[in-house]
Amino acid sequence: MFSVRRGARFPGGGLELSVIYGLCGFQFSMESTHPVCGSVEVDWFAKAWVNMGMTLTGEETLGMCSDFVAHIPLERVIRPKTNLPILCFEELCVGMCNLTYLHLTEVNLSEDFADPGIRDSHTSKDLLPGLDHLKITAPTLGRSYWSPLTEFLTRRAAVANRLSSLVFTICPRMCPEDIESIKQAVDVFLRRGMGMNQSIRSLLM
Repeated sequence: MFSVRRGARFPGGGLELSVIYGLCGFQFSMESTHPVCGSVEVDWFAKAWVNMGMTLTGEETLGMCSDFVAHIPLERVIRPKTNLPILCFEELCVGMCNLTYLHLTEVNLSEDFADPGIRDSHTSKDLLPGLDHLKITAPTLGRSYWSPLTEFLTRRAAVANRLSSLVFTICPRMCPEDIESIKQAVDVFLRRGMGMNQSIRSLLM
């Protein structure tokens, strides 16, 4: 991790991160990028496949994957894509202080948007303070249905951290009341596709 921690070679750069975990391990990729004349160029990239050699429980692989991510300089992460429930991990939320775009795939909306239970001196403003754009692909619904997500968006709007956009890709059906709650808490709300595709997580099992 030395080359990651020594800092970007160019001003305005950051890390674009992808982490997808399953029962046998997880896939990890990372790029160091910087802006150039309105576009983005890559300084370097790294990819890894971590295979545990056995089938573990979801909690076991989640724990190992989260520990792995925690060794990355979180303050440099600006665009992650993951099925990790990072909103449940206060350390990750506070550490990714410069994150602006978050892509969550195959997360459980009832569980992964639950209030992480803020400790110490942290407040709602400390949790992903720079987040401005959220994309969610192929989510599932639990017993609480859409409530944890709508409450998360409402809390951000109440502390002047309103999202500029929320985009769903392959989205479960929503009732008009849920749609209206989300529209009141974000500037732009888009849904693309209804139904589910092949499970990304199943490719790692």
